[in-house]
Order: sequence, then structure tokens, then C-alpha cells
Amino acid sequence: MSPISTETNAIYGQQIQSKTKSTTINSFDELLQQIGKLFESNEVDVDQLKQLMHSYESNPADWIKYVNLSKERYTRVLIDGGNGKYNLMLLCWPANTGSSIHDHPDSHCILKVLAGTVSEVRYCWPKDRYRDDHSDNGIGGHDNDDESMIVVDENRLQTQNVAYINDSIGLHRVMNPDPKIPAFSLHLYSPPFDHCRIFDEKTGKHQKINIGFDPKEIESVKYRVKHTKHAHVHNHNHHHHNHFDSLGKDVLVFEMEQQQKHRRQLDGKTRA
Repeated sequence: MSPISTETNAIYGQQIQSKTKSTTINSFDELLQQIGKLFESNEVDVDQLKQLMHSYESNPADWIKYVNLSKERYTRVLIDGGNGKYNLMLLCWPANTGSSIHDHPDSHCILKVLAGTVSEVRYCWPKDRYRDDHSDNGIGGHDNDDESMIVVDENRLQTQNVAYINDSIGLHRVMNPDPKIPAFSLHLYSPPFDHCRIFDEKTGKHQKINIGFDPKEIESVKYRVKHTKHAHVHNHNHHHHNHFDSLGKDVLVFEMEQQQKHRRQLDGKTRA
């Protein structure tokens, strides 16, 4: 288990190394531009995404125009549809609200706390569920006979903190634990998804739900996304194949499909 850091210059689960080349982000709009620029490539280094999110110093004046704060539940406000490669959204958390325990279907999730405090609780997958759903035989299943969900980590994320999760790490739920003050977090999901599974903490049983925004309509280009642990690609034109050097990096590889599909997002009543 990675150590928990409460320092504001830390990415959850790892420290920013001094040798890392840092990009200074001066505004929220610049952050959006830099993320979009990074996704112009068909290969995106997850560590670079983390670094970009970390590099922006939150200023509520930059993103207040996106806020849609409910009195009773958290809301998901789409900021950028990412041309089908990613969704970037603002999650608005009233006091004492939170998500269900949920997965991220074959997607990478990076979140940054923009204001307030966000609590993240991480869970093992229920017995055999990850292995059943992933061809690599997976990790994270447990053998608890009563199938109750097992907490593996709890993290209190402060303003400026960045966290990361994908299905190979496990499941999580996100909450605003403050009884009076709302919280706001920026979430990037790549590739985007419009459904997920939510899990019962006592039984480990799940149900599939559709998820959307509050409300928003986007036009997206569909991509097939490969998840790989390789960073560099050498193209051999005479064979039309790519050779990957194994460097232990998370890289998203995008291959554009021919069809474009207009997708109307749901009204956000059903959520993780």
C-alpha cells in the first residue's frame, strides 16, 4: 500500500520528484488547453496528466462559472467532452454527500480537489469479480466468505491534492465529509464511460447503472482505447506494425473509429 501524503505538493501515492520537468499552469483555461494539447497525440502518458493536474493552483474565480451545486446530492458538470478521448468534469459536493462504491469501466480516473476536502475510501474487488471481468486475471479480489466489501485505504484529500485510480487498483467511493462546507473536484476520465457498476458495501453485490451529466449534450468521436504498460512506439513502415518497448508506463493508445455518434447524456438522476 502506498503511503498517504498530506502535503499539497504530492500526487496521491507518490511524491513529485524534483527531477520531474514541471509545467507552470497559470489559469484554469490554460489547464484545459494543455490537457487538450496532450490528447492531440494518440498516446498519452498518464504521469503527464497527473503532473498537469497537479501544476494548476486552484482559483475559484477560474471555474465558478461551471458550478451547479444541489442542496441534496452531488452533481456532475461536463466541462470538456475531449472529442471522445476523455471527459473532464467538475463534481460539486454539498456538505455530507458522497458517491456509491463504484468501478471505472476500463478507464483511468484522475481527480484534483479544487476547494474543500474530499474523502476517498478504496475497496478490494468482491471475490472473483475482477478476475471474471478482466482477461489478465487481475488483482484485488478477496476471499471473504460473507462477501462484505473490504476497505484497503482511506484518504483525506485537501485542496490541491491529486488522486488516481483505475480498475486494476480497485474500487472506491468519494465523499465530502464536512458537515457545513461544500467541496469541488475536477475529474478526468479516459476513455469516457456512460455506465458503471455500484456495489453494496455489506454484500459485495453490484448493479449496472447509466450515468450522465447535469445536464449536458456533447458530440463525441468514438475511439477504441488500448491500455498498455509501454511508453515508446517504434513504427516499422514496411510491416505496418508498431513495436513497443516495455518501460513500465501507463499509456493510452487511441485508434479512431470510422463512425461518429451523437450521444445525448442522461440528466444525471442516476449516478455512481
